[in-house]
Amino acid sequence: MAAMMTEIQNSMADSCRPRGRVQREYFSRARSWLLRRCDRETIPATIATGVVCGLFPFLGLTTVLTGCVGAVRRMNHVVLQTVNQLLGPLQVVMIPVYVRLGEWIWREPESIFSIDRMLTVWREASIAEFLVEFGWAGIHALTAWIVSMPPIYLTVFWIAKGLSASADAARSGGRGR
Repeated sequence: MAAMMTEIQNSMADSCRPRGRVQREYFSRARSWLLRRCDRETIPATIATGVVCGLFPFLGLTTVLTGCVGAVRRMNHVVLQTVNQLLGPLQVVMIPVYVRLGEWIWREPESIFSIDRMLTVWREASIAEFLVEFGWAGIHALTAWIVSMPPIYLTVFWIAKGLSASADAARSGGRGR
């Protein structure tokens, strides 16, 4: 029985091993892409960027935004998208906050805004009707998000940098470099 299990494991390992030049090249590029810029100096900026992009106040667009920003800034996509996905519930909570803050920035009276209503109109009405009802709410939310990006980015960056330094100190046993 043990010999049969070893044979199955070896067979599975052989089937997963890249065989040709094209497969080796593909796996090499995929590995380098996944591990891109995964070092102590770049991880705090990557985490902060993931937080800022993950709070983008438009449902369904954070993954695309995070991917594009990560590609342009050559950041680690695994870290970016992980942070983005973890912030999904917070993004939903922050949408009304961004709408209200944007109304305050634009000096507009408070509107009646609800995510439930927004999703219902999105599903049942045309795009034109949706934009008529929620267009200004989107502009208000986008304005507030743009204004909040720098302080959120800097706060998360410095916290992540401090945690990274603490982890390095703990790993080295408190010895200086």
